[in-house]
Amino acid sequence: NCLISCSKKAVKEMCPQRAEKAIIIKNAINIQNYKFDPKDREKYRNELRINKNDIVIGNVARIVKVKNQQFLIDVMEKYLQSDKNVKLLIIGEGNLREKLEKKASEKKISDYIIWLGEQQNVYRYYSAMDIFCLPSLCEGLGMVLIEAQANGLNCIASSNVPKEVNVTGNVDFLNINERDIMKWIETIEKKAKKRYDKTELIINEGYDIKDSANRLAKIYINKGEKGEKINK
Repeated sequence: NCLISCSKKAVKEMCPQRAEKAIIIKNAINIQNYKFDPKDREKYRNELRINKNDIVIGNVARIVKVKNQQFLIDVMEKYLQSDKNVKLLIIGEGNLREKLEKKASEKKISDYIIWLGEQQNVYRYYSAMDIFCLPSLCEGLGMVLIEAQANGLNCIASSNVPKEVNVTGNVDFLNINERDIMKWIETIEKKAKKRYDKTELIINEGYDIKDSANRLAKIYINKGEKGEKINK
């Protein structure tokens, strides 16, 4: 009866002939879960033996080629040449983990990288981070960036990530060439450890799970006949 999509880009690629009438319901999150929690910050930084003054660069993604964590290892190698008070926290699992762990070992920076694997309560670890980085080769949207912004974190994403993910204005988009590594480091140094509560902006952009659930329920109740009127 009606067409629902998680983004304009997705519906244009999957069903272009009906894209204009599609209802956009974004992949929403429970905003309250992702809000910054100082208790979680202290708990997980202590458990991971992270010093108070350390800058924690966070990444949440599958450890596969497209997510490009190898670029972050290159960033860490360069960063550590001038400052040892930094840690890279990677949450996720994938077929490249062993290869990247070996790369970090060869560069003698393994002690500065924390591999957490898959976690059930990922949202709690955002509070332990100081900045979030997503150097993906490509992304449909990058929901982890929405989650990180909900936690108040400044974020750095590759220029390949769709700009619509920047709902708070706290995402910098940078190139991921080797010559741009210093730009990533400069941005990390400038914007780490600064948090902003902009959950209202995230809610207004349609990423609150309660709002999305209510909108979807109305569509089912109306059997899709009034779908276009529900769309924002």
